[in-house]
Amino acid sequence: MQITVIVGRVPDAITIPAQASFLKSGRTVAYVWNGSAFQERVIQIERRSRDRILVSSGLKQDDLVALQDPTGKE
Repeated sequence: MQITVIVGRVPDAITIPAQASFLKSGRTVAYVWNGSAFQERVIQIERRSRDRILVSSGLKQDDLVALQDPTGKE
């Protein structure tokens, strides 16, 4: 059985899958596709669930993020 409990709503929220964030040198980053390669970008996490992350800064609404570390160094 699965139960969903909504504790609040965040308008215009940007969420990404939890596996799309990586810890690098003490910073949380995501890899964003820039049209020809992935670019590392520092992100700020506001909230986290088991499978989703609410990003408060560092990403824009239409950014495409990698689900695996494209540098191969996790």
